[in-house]
Amino acid sequence: MTKLDSSLAAINKILNPNFQRNVDRSFTSIANSLQTLEGTTRKIDALVGTQTGHINGILANAETVSGNLKVTTAGLNNVTANFQKFSGDLANGNIKQTLDNANKAVADLQATMANINSNKGSLGLLMNDDKLYKNLEQTSYNMNELFIDLKANPKRYVHFSVFGGGIKRTKY
Repeated sequence: MTKLDSSLAAINKILNPNFQRNVDRSFTSIANSLQTLEGTTRKIDALVGTQTGHINGILANAETVSGNLKVTTAGLNNVTANFQKFSGDLANGNIKQTLDNANKAVADLQATMANINSNKGSLGLLMNDDKLYKNLEQTSYNMNELFIDLKANPKRYVHFSVFGGGIKRTKY
């Protein structure tokens, strides 16, 4: 009897009008949601259908970009390898020795310039002693005068004979 009583109570509960309205509302809500979902699905299908060419173009472009990135990555790997080789060569090079040699060369040049600016050596005297300059200038002038006279009076300086004639020379 107890079981029968519980069963009847459960049936009464199910047949209760409030319960039935709640169940009906739930089914109506579920049906509305399914209709909305179906409408949305149709819209998405229509959108995808009209944009298929555009989507295919986007995917083709993405594939091209991916291929270009692959090629560029290989190029960047080569650049990186070259930079690493250059860096290694630079690290292994004797930069300190090269700089020391350059500094020594500059110091030697400075010492040479100091000697030239002093009265040491021929070049220093030539640059700093005006007597030597005047003497060279006078010598140049005298040579110029000699060449002019040589052109004007060649017989005064050169005696030439094809047959051995001309002025007889005395033998010693």
